[in-house]
Amino acid sequence: MLRLLDTTLRDGSYIVDFQFTTADTAIIGGALDANGVHLIEVGHGIGLGAYRDPRHGAAATDAEYAAAAAGAIRRAQWGMFCIPGIATLDDLDRAADTGMSFVRIGTDVTQTANAVPFLERARARGMFVFANFMKTYAIAVDEVVQRARMLQDAGAQVACVVDSAGGMLPEEVARYVSTLREQLTIEVGFHGHDNLGLAVANTLTAVDHGATIIDTSLRGMGRSAGNACTERTLFALLRRGVDVGVDPVALLAVAEQRIDPLLERAARDTSMGIVSGYAQFHSSFQPIVDDVAQARGVDRCELVIAVTAADKVNAPRPLVERAADELATVGSRRTRVTVTRQHPTDAPDASFDEAVQRIATRVHSAARRLGRKSVLNLVQQIRPDASTVLPQTWHEGEIAVVATMTIGNDADAARIVAQVDGAVDELLVDVDAHVPHGGWLESLVQPSRSGLLLYSDLSVWSGAVLDTIMAVGTHRRVRGMLAVAGDPTAPLTGAIRALAMARGLQLTTAARDVASAMVILCEPQAVQHHFAFDPSAPPAVVIDAWIGAVDRDTHEAMQRAGTQVLRPDMRAALQAEILRATDARERARRTAGLAVCEGIPIVSGGVLAPRGTIVVDSVLSPRVVHGVADGRGSLLGAQDLDGDMVARLRRAEEVLLYSVG
Repeated sequence: MLRLLDTTLRDGSYIVDFQFTTADTAIIGGALDANGVHLIEVGHGIGLGAYRDPRHGAAATDAEYAAAAAGAIRRAQWGMFCIPGIATLDDLDRAADTGMSFVRIGTDVTQTANAVPFLERARARGMFVFANFMKTYAIAVDEVVQRARMLQDAGAQVACVVDSAGGMLPEEVARYVSTLREQLTIEVGFHGHDNLGLAVANTLTAVDHGATIIDTSLRGMGRSAGNACTERTLFALLRRGVDVGVDPVALLAVAEQRIDPLLERAARDTSMGIVSGYAQFHSSFQPIVDDVAQARGVDRCELVIAVTAADKVNAPRPLVERAADELATVGSRRTRVTVTRQHPTDAPDASFDEAVQRIATRVHSAARRLGRKSVLNLVQQIRPDASTVLPQTWHEGEIAVVATMTIGNDADAARIVAQVDGAVDELLVDVDAHVPHGGWLESLVQPSRSGLLLYSDLSVWSGAVLDTIMAVGTHRRVRGMLAVAGDPTAPLTGAIRALAMARGLQLTTAARDVASAMVILCEPQAVQHHFAFDPSAPPAVVIDAWIGAVDRDTHEAMQRAGTQVLRPDMRAALQAEILRATDARERARRTAGLAVCEGIPIVSGGVLAPRGTIVVDSVLSPRVVHGVADGRGSLLGAQDLDGDMVARLRRAEEVLLYSVG
């Protein structure tokens, strides 16, 4: 009978830096069990005992993972991985004491003798025992058979072919699996990685040639490029008419709710992952290769290929360094292409409307390529020149691609909105009232197809200045006073002074005593009216907060005197503001409010609720239960929970958190 071993909660933990919680183990393990998965592997990704190594700290101990699995998995067998040397025989005994059903003893295929005492102890403790031949491809199949016979004699009940680097081809999998199946009396399993995109195909090939236990994980979650995807493998088997008794449709819901949120930032197809598959290079040696490649100035992908040509099992630093030195003498094989760059520019006779449309189109195109939001930032003009200024470029951030238009009058605002509404995802609108006609943009900009985000440009601007002050002050270890040059009643000057004072920074005017200080220029005429630059006693740093307050002659004089001249970079602050605004809007739409879920009153998003209401993170899709509302905007303490409330809290956790699908 073909059985499925799901390793999401073990191998998949590499993707979350070994931070699966005991709750994750219980919820995901219980869902796998309920939907028919035969064997479920849990625990630290590296295996028993690995949690003790501070370099690989996990969210729980072996005992805590075992308790979570034992409490949630009712029908399936559950077990853990075990690498001799990382794990001890005592670790194995403690795992057996928890009622663990199976253990997988993993060694490099060249170090199988290390597995013997662990196999013998596991069998003596009544566990179902695997011998996993890590990096099976590193030696010829006949030698693998000899080693497998030795482990079979020591008590192994399954010999598992392991494509550790995800580089085996289907015909190679067929040769290893079929030969082991013919030469052994025990079962044969297969564990494949997906570096060359062949994990599912290799798994099906293993089944064709006699493998009776196959490893998969939800969404293919696993070390390096991941494993064979549980859902894909099950559907592929069904296409062949093979039903192993596991419901793939139900597991899709489990993956959507419990795995997808963990994979938003995980890159599967990377250059290093792909070349590791080709070269059959194990990712555990990646830090050594990266370090040597940087030190020697060679391409790390080429270095991986060179190293594995000599050794597919280990990558000791001397070997990596020798390979790097050889590469350095021949130079990189990478091709450099010379092209005539094309710079898109607006035609000289382009109308205002056409220029606006082109900006919006380019921003939206750049955002779509990066999988981010396209945002047009509309800022009120506060400079003496009251005309509208269209951007020449945009910036790409982690949240959005943003172009900023500085709006000088209401007619231009109306024309711009008419052209870009629906052409970008969001309009970010400055609502400051720091000019006589301030705040007028908000009333004019009412998009019907693009989203609308409101913010304070002055707050972002002054925040970016303070970010520069803090970063440069720490880096340069600037000591002494912070001089803010500008009319204290002016909006930008006042905002910067208020933020600086809130951070406990020492302030002074810039009229005197600024040698070795950091001077912030906050007005267009600050140099003339508030700050006289003295080359004989220059400040350490000058920040042109106004972006244009320093004329060229003064700037050159400052450079000659050794003063560092900076301007604030608003990109990070603007990205943070977009994240804040979009997150607040999304929370208002999807998470906040009062609701009743399966008879349980719940509340989220800062809404005050009656005493006894269960406080969660989201009323639509709760993932965290925070506690019980006290009716005054806070949570009841443990000492305030009576028996009925404790029972209600436990039921809420069971219904809201442990239900999947």
